[in-house]
Amino acid sequence: MDSQNSPEPQGHGRWDTVSLPLLRKRGLQMQIQRATQSDVVGVVPSTIHDPATPSSVSHSRISFEQFRYTGSKANNVQNGSADSGDRRASSAASSSYFSANSRRQHEVQSSRMEAPRFSEVTSEGRGLAHVVIALAEGRGNAHGEVGLSVIDLRTSVVSLGQYADSASYMKTICKLNALEPSVLIIPETMTAPQNLQPLYTILREFHYQGGPSIVTVQRRLYSEAAGMDLVKKLNLSFDGKLEMELTSKYYCLASLAALITYVESERKLILMPQTLRIEYMQMEDTCLIDVSTSKSLELISNATHQQLANKCLLGVLDHTKTYAGGRLLRANLLQPFTKLLTIQMRLECIQEMVRTEDLYFGLQQLLSRFTDVEKAIAFLVQTPTKESAKVSESYIGSIIHLKHILSLVEPLRDLLTGSHSELLRGFQQMLNDGRFDDMRNIIEVLVHPEAKFEKGSLRMKTQKCYAVRPKINGCLDVARLLYAESVDDISALVVKLQEQHNLPLQTGYDVTRGFHLQLFTGGKSPIDVKTLPKDFIHITKTKNTIYCTTKELVNLNGRSLECIREVFVLSHEMLKRACDSLRPLIGCLYELAECVATVDVLVSLTTACSLGDYTRPTFHEVLVLERSRHPILERLLPEPPIPNNAYADEGCNFTVITGPNMAGKTTYMKQIALLQIMAQIGSFVPAEFACFQVYDKILSRFGSGDDIQSNASTFMMEMRDMQYISQHADRGTLVLIDELGRGTSPEEGLGICWALCEELLLTKATTFFVTHFEEICDLQHLYMGIHNVHFRTITKKSDENVVEVLQHTHELVDGSSLDVRYGLATAQSTSLPKEIIADAAHILTKIRAMRFTMGEDEQEFQRQQINCRYASRIVQLGYNKNLSYNDIEDMLVRIRADFLEEMVTLQPEKRPSQGEGGQENVEKIPETPESLSQSLATQMIISQDKPPKKQSEKTGVKRALSEHLLEEGHLARHSKRAYPEIPKSII
Repeated sequence: MDSQNSPEPQGHGRWDTVSLPLLRKRGLQMQIQRATQSDVVGVVPSTIHDPATPSSVSHSRISFEQFRYTGSKANNVQNGSADSGDRRASSAASSSYFSANSRRQHEVQSSRMEAPRFSEVTSEGRGLAHVVIALAEGRGNAHGEVGLSVIDLRTSVVSLGQYADSASYMKTICKLNALEPSVLIIPETMTAPQNLQPLYTILREFHYQGGPSIVTVQRRLYSEAAGMDLVKKLNLSFDGKLEMELTSKYYCLASLAALITYVESERKLILMPQTLRIEYMQMEDTCLIDVSTSKSLELISNATHQQLANKCLLGVLDHTKTYAGGRLLRANLLQPFTKLLTIQMRLECIQEMVRTEDLYFGLQQLLSRFTDVEKAIAFLVQTPTKESAKVSESYIGSIIHLKHILSLVEPLRDLLTGSHSELLRGFQQMLNDGRFDDMRNIIEVLVHPEAKFEKGSLRMKTQKCYAVRPKINGCLDVARLLYAESVDDISALVVKLQEQHNLPLQTGYDVTRGFHLQLFTGGKSPIDVKTLPKDFIHITKTKNTIYCTTKELVNLNGRSLECIREVFVLSHEMLKRACDSLRPLIGCLYELAECVATVDVLVSLTTACSLGDYTRPTFHEVLVLERSRHPILERLLPEPPIPNNAYADEGCNFTVITGPNMAGKTTYMKQIALLQIMAQIGSFVPAEFACFQVYDKILSRFGSGDDIQSNASTFMMEMRDMQYISQHADRGTLVLIDELGRGTSPEEGLGICWALCEELLLTKATTFFVTHFEEICDLQHLYMGIHNVHFRTITKKSDENVVEVLQHTHELVDGSSLDVRYGLATAQSTSLPKEIIADAAHILTKIRAMRFTMGEDEQEFQRQQINCRYASRIVQLGYNKNLSYNDIEDMLVRIRADFLEEMVTLQPEKRPSQGEGGQENVEKIPETPESLSQSLATQMIISQDKPPKKQSEKTGVKRALSEHLLEEGHLARHSKRAYPEIPKSII
């Protein structure tokens, strides 16, 4: 297009008014002052500058013919022969058309049906606003089959799942606690008064405990056919694997249909086709931790100090640099892995980072430069139904974010090159995708090469203003010129006011006030608000700064706001074409987001490992902790906590813990669970040696609080929790119980504790049981697999004290602490009268004198337990492939010494029988490790075939109970699994 086809400029050397149809039809009435051809100033900046100050504003002068040529050419490119303003006559009409078009794409019901109806049946809940979940449950014979679909609008990822849940819906509540949604969608038939579903009752209780708000939708929106159609339309690539996983998953597909309808209707969003990442999540791949256990263990927040984020396990381990990394670490803590391969791959990465400092520090520095990758994905996937200047500004900012993120892909790939761990090598290959280069090339065509992400509202707004290259759209160049001139006028006004009133005024800017005046009141000559000129309005004062404005500055600020809004709208129109080309390449961004989040978590775990003396855990069918420490207390206390050991395996799976108050029993149990969770997320643990077995559930009972809302007392809450634990505990469960039975009478509490212990023994779950009932320790006389331990204390007794004064050592030792009056000692440390303590000590002495002493049968049973326990220790040696023959021989010598020490304490009181020649039949003690192991194996086999001895009078009742349990097949001592076969290589 040449200059002959353009209209001649009106006037020569005079200021005239030119109306721009595009600007006028956007609702912006603007006037452009132009002079002759040689005096017109255009907006084609060579560099992106900040117009906040006059000195930083620099414009390049172009001729009027060049301006007309650029603007007309841009209009022809956009609209052909039609005028650009006529093509965009009304933003509201365009928005309604876009929304209607989207509904036609996703419509699965008849067009004559009524619009979807959503009803919020609860008050506003907590959770993340960008996470929404829909649930569906089967009816009739399929009752208990739950389908779940969740969308994270921040990451644009949809996860589907379907599983068979229990009557307490443990899996569902655990998922809701981990995903932290703000809205939970259920069908309205679930809340019908005549057919109230148990799932809705449990979900409502979860809402009252801080869960999401519950929204009901019409049952007709739950359609599995519509859900499958949405998967095919919205997923990046509908492959055969996903289709096979979703086969017969009716309920999760039905919940997906309701979920997408809710998001598009209530959130006013349009989900673009083939842009979502839809995946099917396997419930078996994660460990289930119920809500009460996560709160008791202080995984995410502190139980007593909610405002102190660092006093929890997440606070100790969270050194992430990105938002996605922090969210992933939180999800891992609430849902640890159960796949050993995944855990080992993470441990290898941390091991490599610990040994390679360049890799660790390089990743740590590079991750701090990453902005939110998920935000860059969301603007390509989600399109608002209504356009506005705010939406346009957010759109431009997302483009700049995406440009910044793509520039970091190559440095991240170079850092991961040469890694030895399999997981890091996989990420390096993932970043070699050629789609990253294609996306950079598309963006560079329209976006200014110097546009970058900056902190600060004004700086970032300037970057957005000049994000699109100059000379592409003439109207955009004019709008930017007007904005720059308005900023110049504001700066000139501030200088004028500064000289007029002789005040140290500065130009300030924030999102709320816009451009305003700032005045520093501190220093040698403080300024009082009352002395300010009368034309200063909207005066506010903070500690040392006064904020104000004037009427003229308000008008200029409004003009600059109108100009920048028009710049954003025009830039948005230009960038839409680039986004249409970027959407087919969006798959690589999902992989980048996963890579950045996972690497961020691994670097964070490495940082936590470097701050403490952590060791890499191993995994086998045994729980062994040597000199382990509490990870939270180690970080918070000025002195390191006392380390302790822990052991549990199939032959010793029930540990009874006793000891004084404040000795550390509850802390010790929580320490075991915390280290178990750390190991299963792929982290190093604070211990000298650690070996874990992988658990699929962690259940606990802590605390003694009641529930006023449900009118449940302390004891009722205990019984509810124990019913929940006994229902879900199995061989792959870690159970922690703290002082059960305190809410009722001692006799009933003891009876319930005894019965529940026997029930847990039958489940074969690994259990740690803290109690003050002395009689619970007697379970070891009846059952194999029970190990009594207690926390050692040092007792001192002075002349004026009635009972011993305890000094806590916080050291765990074998046996039960039955002979220490630690309750009275704790009471004596208070101001309780000494007469009461003396009477209590006298009564306690009489009660303990009534306890029966150990009989011969109990001694024989304990002898068999010792044999089984040490045989299990020998078996564990065979699992360790890193030990040489000499090491095994040394370990057997140590086992022999410990075995002899325990056997000496259990010498039977009866005289040995006489053999031939009048000599005593004394069992010879094996002298070598090999003979020891053979003897132990022989004793185990013989002990199974021995007939029961005659019952003594003192223990007749207990032995009768034991014989009854043996006949029923309940005792673990007659189970073949209790006696593992000793490998011949060790013997």
